[in-house]
Amino acid sequence: MTRRRILVAGVALVLLTSTPAAAAQAATAGWSATGSMSVARDHFAAALLETGRLLVVGGAVGGQLLATAELYDPGIGTWTPTASMHTPRYAPTATRLRDGRVLVAGGFANGVDLASSEIYQPATGRWSAAGTMVTARRDHEATLLQGGGVLVTGGLARDASVLADAELYDPVTDAWGAVAPMPAARLQHTATLLRDGRVLVTGGEQASGLLVPPAGVYARPRAADLYDPVLRAWLPTGATHSPRRGHTATLLPDGRVLITGGLDASAGSQTTTAELYDPRTGGWSVTGAMATARASHGAVMSGDGGVLVMGGFRDGVGALASTEEYTLATGSWTAGRVMRTPRAALASAKLPDGRVLVAGGHSGAGATASTEICAAGC
Repeated sequence: MTRRRILVAGVALVLLTSTPAAAAQAATAGWSATGSMSVARDHFAAALLETGRLLVVGGAVGGQLLATAELYDPGIGTWTPTASMHTPRYAPTATRLRDGRVLVAGGFANGVDLASSEIYQPATGRWSAAGTMVTARRDHEATLLQGGGVLVTGGLARDASVLADAELYDPVTDAWGAVAPMPAARLQHTATLLRDGRVLVTGGEQASGLLVPPAGVYARPRAADLYDPVLRAWLPTGATHSPRRGHTATLLPDGRVLITGGLDASAGSQTTTAELYDPRTGGWSVTGAMATARASHGAVMSGDGGVLVMGGFRDGVGALASTEEYTLATGSWTAGRVMRTPRAALASAKLPDGRVLVAGGHSGAGATASTEICAAGC
């Protein structure tokens, strides 16, 4: 007989289970399967629409690059195909614009990285060609600025070089224009819009390896930089404590940014470490470490102002099904409900009704079409 303590509606219960199968079922009780995508995919892009539906586009399955797109309706728990993009895209970005349309940019197809972009109109379910980027790229980041433009940073270029280039899309003119390049080239980094309108870029990898935090704030290359859209310039800020790529960055209710996990060069594998950035001081502070090292995981705000991380990849284990929740008040982590399917490079979204949705990704056996959902507080 096994005793297992779980929380239901905030009340601690002790379950007596007689078989390992029953224990496994209790461990996944917080997550429930919902409709599967029509096709398995990883390295795809996703954007939450104004209607609360989730749009997923592109990616790959079994070496086949995808142009298809589909919509998840949380009200009925099903996926519906929508019009395909004009071009298959592996590792693009998808950004919801202020007017509700979705800009998909870059990616990889037909043996080359792409400079093209296209726009999805939810009202009609159709795609239209958009302006061409200055530089072709994939594995880049795209950030919607307060003024309505989209800042694209870094990524991998057609010649397999890592980019420092940055550019800005103007949805009014449908044109891309170069802005000042980042102080350091990087891919698999994060880019987070701060409450004051600046963009915080952290971590990433260059051709020579991870961006290692320097001894001095103003040394180069730096593991963190700020883009100021008013000055159209990059500004120095405090250096992170650890180098990392494939990590997450989440804007907290108090304006700070929490970064978690990723691949840490000093450890040679995935890391459990987490740090907090304070935009008022430009400084970083180490906070509680996760129980499980992970990279290429998902992260969303939890219902109580904390952060829920889920899935990812760990050396020697493969794709993960575990989740953990960060509590801002204590700076500590607690184990969350275990997902039904291990997955890395997944899409994760906080739905308008507070539930958390995860979709697709790599399960360890290949790309998956499965989707699952968890109620607030999972």
